[in-house]
Amino acid sequence: MTLFFIMTLMFAFGVAGAVAQSPIRVDTSLPANVLTSDPAGTVVTFVGHAYEIESGLLLDLPVSCTPTSGSFFPVGTTTVTCSTTDGSGHTVSGSSSVRVIYSLIMILRPPRHFAVPGEVDQVTIGDFNRDGKPDMATTGTSGTYVLLGDGSGNFSAAAMVNGTPSWVITTGDFNGDGKPDLVNGSAQVFLGDGNGAFSTGPTLGLSRTRGLAVADFDHDNKLDLVRARSDSGDALHDLFVQYGDGMGGFARLQTMAVFDSFVAAEPLDRRRRFQWRWLHRPRCLRVFGIWDRLGGVCNRVP
Repeated sequence: MTLFFIMTLMFAFGVAGAVAQSPIRVDTSLPANVLTSDPAGTVVTFVGHAYEIESGLLLDLPVSCTPTSGSFFPVGTTTVTCSTTDGSGHTVSGSSSVRVIYSLIMILRPPRHFAVPGEVDQVTIGDFNRDGKPDMATTGTSGTYVLLGDGSGNFSAAAMVNGTPSWVITTGDFNGDGKPDLVNGSAQVFLGDGNGAFSTGPTLGLSRTRGLAVADFDHDNKLDLVRARSDSGDALHDLFVQYGDGMGGFARLQTMAVFDSFVAAEPLDRRRRFQWRWLHRPRCLRVFGIWDRLGGVCNRVP
C-alpha cells in the first residue's frame, strides 16, 4: 500500500500579494501493517520519492524520513515523518503510521498431507523413537499406525502397528521402561522399543472402547486407564477403570456406571487427585467423579 504525504507549497511571484501554488508530493512505499513472528518487532524498509503533483514528474529531490528505512520497528504503531525541500527552499513534510503486528500465523506453513490407510478416527502425539522430535500415532478403520517426525514438520510413511480397527488411541509408559507405549480401542497394549517400533503387549479385554484416558488414579506410580465402552449395538457405554501393574498390563478392573458417553481424565489439584469427565449425548446425564489418591470416588455430581 502506498501512502502519500502531500503538502501544497505557496510562494510569491514578483508582484506583491500575487500568490501561486507549487505542489509537491512526497511518496513512500511505507506499508500500513507489517506482520512479524518476532514478539519484539521487525525491520521495515521503504523508499521515498518526491513528485510534482500537476505533471507527475519525478523530482530529483532527496526525501528524508524518521525513522529511516531499514530501522527496527517495535510491535505496535510507529509514526514515520518524511520531508523534502525544493530548489526555492520550500519544505514539504507529512507523517503517517505503520503498525507492526505480532502474529504466530507468520510461522505456520501450508498444510501437508500424510497418507494413512483407511479413515483416521484419532491421533496421539509422543516421541516414540526418543529423538526429541514429536511423532504421531493414528488409529481408525484400517488399524493403528505410527509416523515418525523429523522435527521440521515432515513425517515418515505410516508404519502399521496393528491392523485391527479402533476408534481411540493414547500413549504412556505402561511398563515403566522409559519408552512410550500405546493402547487403542481394540483393547490392545503395544509396547514401544524406544526406536519407533512396537510389539504386541497384553490384551485388556472388553473391546469396543469409545473413550480412553490415562492417569495414575491410585497414586502408585503406575499408569491406569479409564475407558468408556459401547455394547454390541453401539447404544450404551459403561465406564470403568483398569489399574496398571507397571509391567504393561491392566488386570484389576472397577466398573463405575452405564451411560451413553465418552471419557477424559485430567489432574484436579495438588494432592494429585484426578477428575474424570464423562461427556455425553443429549439424552444422557452428565456425571463427574473425583478420584482421590486411594483410587476411590470422592464425589459424584449429577
